[in-house]
Amino acid sequence: MAAAPGPALAGVGATAEVLALPGLTEDLLAPWEARRLAAIRLPARRDDVLASRLLLRLCVSRLTGRPPGDTELAQRCPDCGRHGHGRPYLPGHPGLGISLSHADGVVAAAAGPGPTGVDVEAADRRPRPTGRCAAC
Repeated sequence: MAAAPGPALAGVGATAEVLALPGLTEDLLAPWEARRLAAIRLPARRDDVLASRLLLRLCVSRLTGRPPGDTELAQRCPDCGRHGHGRPYLPGHPGLGISLSHADGVVAAAAGPGPTGVDVEAADRRPRPTGRCAAC
């Protein structure tokens, strides 16, 4: 039986460090995540995206007591309604909030009861204009 969710849990690390953690492999991704990952042409960006998704699974695992491979992620964009982008959520855990972020070799992830957010950015990066979904 899985442990009841407790306080929020966040992790931050270098992409290479996360990818070197035992048991966290690309095989843990859902098919839709693997397709999205395969479309990324820049190897460093691909590694960042992969590491952030694996770190998120580790956070959820530590919070719920379930193995990282049991974490089913989903994403749905509130602007266009399509799946595969937008804020991530856990279909099997509606009360558990999750978040992930990646930027230039650094990744972060968080999981906790209720709305949860985490972000990492390079100090010299200019913010993207706000508005509609960039993937739409």
